[in-house]
Amino acid sequence: MKKKKILMLSLFLLLTIISYSKNMKTILNSKLNTRAVGLKKNEVWKKISFKLPYRTKVKITVIATANDNGSRDDDDIKWALDKTSFGWATENAWDGRETKGKKKKVEINKTLLAGRHTLTFWADQNPVLNSIKIEMEQKVDLKKPEIKEISYLPGIGMKLTWEKSKDIKEYQVFRKEKNGKFQKIVTTNLPAYIDMKVKKGISYTYRIGLVDKNGKIRVYTKDYIKEVEEKIEAPKNLKITKKKDEVAFSWEQENESEIISYNIYKKSENEERMKKYSIAVENKFIDQKVEAGLKYLYQVSAINLEGKESEKSKALEIIVEAANYNPKGVADIFPKDFSPGDNVKIYFSDRRSKELRSYRKKAKRRDPTISSLPEQMYIHYGYNNWDPLYTILEKDDPKMKYNAKTKYWEIELKMPSYVKEMDFVFKDELDNWDTNWSKDYKFKAKKDLEAPEIVTGIKVTERNSLVYLEWDKSKAKDLGYYKVIKSDLRSGFEKRAKTIEKEITENYYSDKEVVGGKNYYYSVVAYDVNGNKSKIGVIKKATPKKTGVLLKKICEWEPFEPSQGEKIKIYYNKEKGKFKEEEVFLKLGTNNWEKTEKDLIKMKKDKIFDAWYFETKVEPGTKNINIAFTNNKGAWETNLGSNWNIKVKEDKIAPKQIEKIKIEVKLEEVILTWKANSESDFAGYNVYRNNKKSNVKLLKNNKFVDSEIEGGETYNYSVTAVDMSGNESEKNGQEIKTLEDLINTPPERVYITKISKGMIRLIGSIDKTSKWRIDILTAKNKVIRTLQISK
Repeated sequence: MKKKKILMLSLFLLLTIISYSKNMKTILNSKLNTRAVGLKKNEVWKKISFKLPYRTKVKITVIATANDNGSRDDDDIKWALDKTSFGWATENAWDGRETKGKKKKVEINKTLLAGRHTLTFWADQNPVLNSIKIEMEQKVDLKKPEIKEISYLPGIGMKLTWEKSKDIKEYQVFRKEKNGKFQKIVTTNLPAYIDMKVKKGISYTYRIGLVDKNGKIRVYTKDYIKEVEEKIEAPKNLKITKKKDEVAFSWEQENESEIISYNIYKKSENEERMKKYSIAVENKFIDQKVEAGLKYLYQVSAINLEGKESEKSKALEIIVEAANYNPKGVADIFPKDFSPGDNVKIYFSDRRSKELRSYRKKAKRRDPTISSLPEQMYIHYGYNNWDPLYTILEKDDPKMKYNAKTKYWEIELKMPSYVKEMDFVFKDELDNWDTNWSKDYKFKAKKDLEAPEIVTGIKVTERNSLVYLEWDKSKAKDLGYYKVIKSDLRSGFEKRAKTIEKEITENYYSDKEVVGGKNYYYSVVAYDVNGNKSKIGVIKKATPKKTGVLLKKICEWEPFEPSQGEKIKIYYNKEKGKFKEEEVFLKLGTNNWEKTEKDLIKMKKDKIFDAWYFETKVEPGTKNINIAFTNNKGAWETNLGSNWNIKVKEDKIAPKQIEKIKIEVKLEEVILTWKANSESDFAGYNVYRNNKKSNVKLLKNNKFVDSEIEGGETYNYSVTAVDMSGNESEKNGQEIKTLEDLINTPPERVYITKISKGMIRLIGSIDKTSKWRIDILTAKNKVIRTLQISK
């Protein structure tokens, strides 16, 4: 197997090739050949600007010439890119003593942001700037690739291939893990990968990231989900075995031992599309619901032990031929090998009925006007040896129709799901009977060997010492009941599992024979009325809880001792109480009925416990909850007159301490904000200034404005949260100092400074004449206005 994996992986990777191309665009190519004349060393010689449309790599090439100039000062060039200077006499500068009149090329590679950029040149003496070339790496708009294939290679792994993309460095493959986050599993330069670390039966989600030359992911594919599953081979070689008045065909199936059933799809020439028609448990099928002369198409798919369906087979085309059935004897039926759900045609010959002719002959002697043959015929019928449950009343006997070609009276009846035997007799319009000489006419139904479909949609809910199961209703017309099977081990479930409930007619069941904390495994099997059973469906694991109500008394609740502000669920157990199938209403009060709800509360149905319940929140100040039940028809359930009293636990747990307090200091007020409390029993906030509460009532919003402040004072603010039981969180304080107030009179001369919008400073001063003067200055201390204020 290991060699097989390596060989397939190698072959797969060799099939894919990817390449990259470098794409540079010239945005400036200037041949200047400009000489500097009479410039000092720190004077700017030239500035050249260029603009970039986006962040990208840039290559700047500058060619220049500098001479030694003998005994005189040599030529020099220094340059800079934006604020980055390359200095004098460096490898990126031009020094005449080094170049001695020869051209020197300097090349700079740098990543720049979008926008305008500037090259600045400084010259000393008379150097020559020959040329400047600026190139930028073009940004290629990468198209979001599509994953071309995601499929499971049996025994190897999950195969992914996606569209190749140009101008990228590599691909990164990501897979979603159990925590819901995507994790990189590989980096590759091929547009393909095989993930061999997958497990059968688990769905995996993938996405591919395209990485550019800078090592950054530019774009992702969509997310693709695929389940690891072995491929189920579709049925093949469908062969017709019968096509007269009914259709019969068979097929071949690989790994037949792993297949539990087949889906049959059918389409007549009058229908637009193929529809699921029936199921089969063997690789053959008979269809009697066809019409002679019509063309039908059939397809078959296989269902494995896990309930997975294969692809459909190739379509089989059949044209039904008429069998030209000719009835025989006094009474006959077609088809004779009928099954539940089939349409059966019943024939009766009045000419061959000696019993009926004998009665009419006697009647004709009394009344010559009576015809020898009946003018009307009726059928009286029933099922399963005239079972009273399935026998129609004589007054409802249906009329038969005479066929002049066959010379038989005819009627067609649809066979019910419970049919095992069809029983009938005939009578004419004179109430003369043909009872087959008191033996009646009896025809046995074909033994039903077709099992119901596998039970689907099984779900489990765990409660304290209880497991509740529910599932999809079976579509079988002849469904009889369900059986729930259970085991405490998953391995060998089919052999170990035992039936815990034999005949369940509903699609749910509560298993109370369990221990909290222990693992159990369940499945459901469907049986039809003839005892045929489905295959075992999906096996579900359940671990019942160790805590919670058990519902063994008339009234129970959870939590057993609720706290103020906490939710409580109250149950009425109809199995133990007097109200069995009636609606139940709740009378609710608190603190020994000190406070009582005016109206009765209609309780809701809990299908898991098969009980009634009501959920509410325990209000602050509640010490106990008082309960009684009624059917709202005058009958009460009052716990022998003492009612049910639920003790409420005193809430002593304080809310969490307030976080993220922010204080904004203004000239005449202080504004406090903080992170809001989200606890379920939260009631409000208190704000303290210097340990004294500033609010009269609890604050509901997480903001407080203190307008009663004095300038230049130091205050300590803190905020607390209060719950419905009056518990208060710890204080979380901050100390601040308020701004100076201009109204306060200083002793001689004082400056009060405040920065406002527009960088304006306010200065207040007082001179020896005890008069106020306020100078309004700019940021550069220039007086733009003066105000005189008397003391």
